[in-house]
This record gives sequence, C-alpha cells and structure tokens, in this order.
Amino acid sequence: MVDAATQYPPEIVEGVFAMLNAGSARLAYARAKGVSLVPYDIVVPALFSSAGVTAVPDAGNQEKIQQDTIIRKIDYQITNQNSPAGFDSITNEFFALNSGIQARMKIVAAGGGYNPVPDFQPLELIKREFPRGWLLTYNNGIKMDFQASVPLPFAVQVNVVFHGETVYWLPALQMSNADAFRALQALGYNVNGYMNSGL
Repeated sequence: MVDAATQYPPEIVEGVFAMLNAGSARLAYARAKGVSLVPYDIVVPALFSSAGVTAVPDAGNQEKIQQDTIIRKIDYQITNQNSPAGFDSITNEFFALNSGIQARMKIVAAGGGYNPVPDFQPLELIKREFPRGWLLTYNNGIKMDFQASVPLPFAVQVNVVFHGETVYWLPALQMSNADAFRALQALGYNVNGYMNSGL
C-alpha cells in the first residue's frame, strides 16, 4: 500500500485526519480528494414575544441538517424587538451580556440522542469554540429550551448560531462511512484505528 503521508501534500493529509478525528469518514474522503470545506451555519431562534414571556421551550433548528457538518463555534445574539434595526446595537450588546436568559440543549438523533447542556446555563457559558470540531450529521437535530431567570424589560429575539463547515460534493455525501473508509484505504490512508472506533 502506498503511504498517503508521502504521496499527498501535507495540508491534504492533515485535513483528512482532522475530519477523521472529528468523526466523519465522508468528510475525510472529500478532503482526501481535495474538496474544500465551505461555511454552513445552523440557527436556533427563540422569540420572547413580550416582557411577560419567561420561557420558550422546544426551540429547534429550522433548516434540516442535510449532511455531515463540523461545528467550530457556538455564538448567540439577543436583539431588542422594540427598537428599529440598527438603532440600538450598543444597548443590545450590553443587554446580551446581562440578560439573564438561560438555555439547555439536546441533540436529537435516530434512536436516541444526547444532552450536551442538560441543565439551564447562561448563554455566555454555552458560547464556545471547538478546536477539533464537533460533528453533527443528517440524523441530528438541535433542540433548546430557553428561560428568563429575571424579568425581561422588553420583547427579545434570541438566535443561537452553530458556525460549521461542510462540503458540497455528492460522491462523498452519498457514501456510507464504510464506503468512505474503503475509499480512503484505496488512496493509501491507514484508517484501521478509526474503523474500529465506531465511526
């Protein structure tokens, strides 16, 4: 077998193993073929429609996750719904840091799922980066419950944004993980350790 590490440019090999470490053999195969990652953001919106609303349960991503997506960062924005857009940005920024809005999160999946944030946390604590990436697949959805721990002074729109990367290359995205592993082996990549890891 030809050793991929000596056959291909280092940035390609590094990209392949970065995708394998994140959990996606399909994205790894796309990177092996030189396909570039593209941005893909997933938004979970929640509207506190008036100052009297204290909870927004069961909010979810509106667009279905269509393919393997590596999440790099979670961020959020809180917007005062009572002021014209663009006229209250400083107030929005400071209010977002001290709004008292909390959330918990569940990743849903066929046959189950898991709770990365099982208890209510301030949004500022949910905001984070993922240096190695966090894989969400077409089987996943994001569900979040929101609550205001203190009374809100006005209606607010909360958007939690999952900044991700994916590829738009059908040969990889239509593969099973097993097929992607075989394709990587045919290109000279030693993926035995990953094949046995449950990917």
